[in-house]
Amino acid sequence: MIKAAAKASHMKLEAWYARINWSAHLLPMVKLAVERFCASDSANAVGMVHLSVASEAYARGHYRDSKKELWGDSLTISLGTRGVPVKAVVPVAGRLRVLAEERAALVLSQALSGGVVALLYPPKSDTDESVKPSYMVGYWFNPREIRLQDLDRLLTLTGETDLFCGSEVFPNRRGARVLAKLHAKDSALSTGGSKIWIWLQYIFKVVGGTLRIYGIGTPSPK
Repeated sequence: MIKAAAKASHMKLEAWYARINWSAHLLPMVKLAVERFCASDSANAVGMVHLSVASEAYARGHYRDSKKELWGDSLTISLGTRGVPVKAVVPVAGRLRVLAEERAALVLSQALSGGVVALLYPPKSDTDESVKPSYMVGYWFNPREIRLQDLDRLLTLTGETDLFCGSEVFPNRRGARVLAKLHAKDSALSTGGSKIWIWLQYIFKVVGGTLRIYGIGTPSPK
């Protein structure tokens, strides 16, 4: 019983340090990663990158409700919105609509326990959206476990998701691969799978998805 109490006390201390590491370690590194991404060739393709940190927005008075309290911080790296220039196949008489699409976004959130989860949101528009609104692409027990290379890869994946999974271009072979990677990561992380399991899931989903998109495979009847 004494050992269990000592273990619980240690976990609480770890959670306290983890919440400190969010602001001391992770936030400065995320800002550096965004700067690196904006200076890379990828930025020429995706355009403006927006970074919003919930706690910083709260400190600037962006939240009007004074009763609202933040128990866990989060940050959002988004690419904004874009218009979808399409013509309706069956338009409504006397009505003209300008369609908009929310571009891909990466959200990192910290729980009260100190753990950090990364969710990637694919593009979503008035005409099309992904099967899942978001995919888990990373999880860490403590922000200090996150490396700059991890953030670089997540930003690159976010950019690829935006470029190849938007309404105007999807479905396409590259977009099918990107979504298969998202599905595989989400499935493996949700079930505690290994890197090998992520790779096997990716191979299975990308092959099946690409075949269906290009009409090579035929879904089995239910």
